[in-house]
Order: sequence, then C-alpha cells, then structure tokens
Amino acid sequence: FSFLTRLEELLTQHPESFVGEIGLDKVAVTPDTNRCEFDAQLPVFEAQIRLAGKLQRCVSVHCVKADGPIFDLFKR
Repeated sequence: FSFLTRLEELLTQHPESFVGEIGLDKVAVTPDTNRCEFDAQLPVFEAQIRLAGKLQRCVSVHCVKADGPIFDLFKR
C-alpha cells in the first residue's frame, strides 16, 4: 500500500501522533460500487495495525458489525 510509506513518514515527523481512526465496517457502502467492500478493508486495517506496533503508537479503532474478524486479527 503506497499510502503506508507516507503515513510512516508523517508519524515519524510527529512522534506525538497516533494512528487513527482506523477500523472495520461491514455496513458502510462505497459510493463507486454501491457495495460494502469489507474484504478490501481487512489487509489495509492489518497494515495500519502493524505500522502502529512497529512505531509503538496508540490507535483509535472503530468496529461496525465486524467483531469476529477484528478479534481474530488482534489475537494474531
């Protein structure tokens, strides 16, 4: 994900910043497709969580009707 490089640069420049708001949402609909793009959210969310861990940053997380997948990810 190309945005991760830029996000890491910004977080490095601003060490007081946290990662967020990030999350998983099984209800939101993408205007372009008029569908919930949940499967596309998973790898992006995981990459953001991994970056936060790498930089030892707090995260602000939201979860909408995705309790199981988000708990599974945190368990890993």
